[in-house]
Amino acid sequence: MQRRQALFLAGYDSTSFNNYARRDQLPVIAGNAEDNGSRYTNYSLDDAWRLRLHRDLIGNEPQSGVCGECGVSPAGAKAIVGNALSHSDGPLSIGDAFHAPTDIWIGVIVYQETYGPDPIRFTEWFKGEMAGVNDQITNALTKHSADYPRSTLEPVRIVTVNASRAARFVVQRAREFHLPEISEIEVARK
Repeated sequence: MQRRQALFLAGYDSTSFNNYARRDQLPVIAGNAEDNGSRYTNYSLDDAWRLRLHRDLIGNEPQSGVCGECGVSPAGAKAIVGNALSHSDGPLSIGDAFHAPTDIWIGVIVYQETYGPDPIRFTEWFKGEMAGVNDQITNALTKHSADYPRSTLEPVRIVTVNASRAARFVVQRAREFHLPEISEIEVARK
């Protein structure tokens, strides 16, 4: 599909897209050195979904009453979308998120380990049902205390986004426009 179609499906404006593309802050490929216009007509539903996830993480929605400062940076959103979707238990596609029986969330858990005067922070990517976040943290804390009994580990922050809601958003808009790419999602359901 064309770029303008992908941006519409994602609810993304071209000005923001172009700004983030120049800064390499998008979760999709913005083109290549050999063919600068290559990505104007070469987008997929998955690309539109990744852009919707990016948008949801950044925030700054134009609606009144929504906290415009409540999101993460564009570079942070790119990292979360890219890393969480390719989580170690296999990649997640728009079809997987759309057809999941319960909402699938992606995100990052930031931990702080303290042993001595200099604490360190590290991240762990998350992909699954929201209830799984607590399980993942509990497992990390249990494993850490068994492996490193003289240090402490604490979750500092969790940033998540609803991948299934983003998939429904994109698919609904694709249906409204009768885009042929929607058959990829419809066939996956059967």
